[in-house]
Amino acid sequence: MSESPKPTHRPDDVSVAYQLRCHFGFPTYRRQPKFTDELIPVASEALQRIANQNELHLLEFAFLPHVLRCLVSLRSIDAPERVARTIKGNFTAALRPHGVAELWSRGTFVRSNGNVDDATISSYLAKQWGHHRDVPERNPDFVIPCHYESGLDPSELRHSSHCVFQYNVHFVFSVGRRARVLDPTISKNLIEYWRRLCESRGWMVWSIACVGDHAHMMLGLGLGDSPMDVALSLMNNSEYVFQKQNMSLFKEFGLDSLWSRGFYAGTVGAATTEQIARYLENQRDLA
Repeated sequence: MSESPKPTHRPDDVSVAYQLRCHFGFPTYRRQPKFTDELIPVASEALQRIANQNELHLLEFAFLPHVLRCLVSLRSIDAPERVARTIKGNFTAALRPHGVAELWSRGTFVRSNGNVDDATISSYLAKQWGHHRDVPERNPDFVIPCHYESGLDPSELRHSSHCVFQYNVHFVFSVGRRARVLDPTISKNLIEYWRRLCESRGWMVWSIACVGDHAHMMLGLGLGDSPMDVALSLMNNSEYVFQKQNMSLFKEFGLDSLWSRGFYAGTVGAATTEQIARYLENQRDLA
């Protein structure tokens, strides 16, 4: 896919509203019981220090003899893969003076989560037109081109080298000046373009909904992708193509750019943050 030579939107000039959470599981080397009762207080202190030093918000965690599980709130610039490396690498260094060698297995478990689950977001996107009361039910042909659903299960775990994961993010982009330019024809073209772009990037498109002055997407990302980088790619590339094809609309609505200088990104998953936090709390109590 072609890139815009001069991106309209850059990390330093966009505002981001985000709620990004991941549940990490780090098994020990050969599932050995590394986290003894004596070591857990030291390990707990080290984990909280590592999180603070790297601007990660540690929501909940549990040490079992053979695994560390933690629920972490990330920034929009954070990719789960980098966060996992940061935690594992710093943890190894922190526990080495306590005689802990060969701490981690190469495998990692990562699963995104949010206030609601995948199914709720999928249903929400499918009902966007009805939610905004823009089109009567008697005119479904108007709505069809504005919505895409893959039909695949976004909660299914995926696999990469040494990792089992689910990493789903819900994005929302608003049109500049809230101009209602996303009619069925433009929405259809935008959805088709975004699908091609995502395929070229290796992102799973679970669903897209375009509703007049804003667009929703739920994507399955790779663990090396930060929501900021993904959002800017989606915004800048579609901006570039849209301007070339629809310059008259820019003049008609007085737009300097298709998208407003901001977006929302929120992780979702098979379970909610509340469910995972409760699970980890129970695991810690049972350990």
